[in-house]
Amino acid sequence: GNQKEIVEVDGTSLCVVQGENDQGINNKYIVEKVNYKNLFSGKVFMVENSGHAVFWEKPEEFNEILALFLAKVCGS
Repeated sequence: GNQKEIVEVDGTSLCVVQGENDQGINNKYIVEKVNYKNLFSGKVFMVENSGHAVFWEKPEEFNEILALFLAKVCGS
């Protein structure tokens, strides 16, 4: 299906962590043009000095965001 449409209508909690230097993703589009229905903290987490593999390039920052997201969705 259409990924944009899905995240705009599906109520599932979603955390978007994106590298600011990712050459394969239009960051302006995912930040400004997608109307996420249930986006964690109401924002796309843009990680500085990182490309597509944020979890690999900036693991501390990625894990911090992931821990916050999991705490919220798991209720801890």
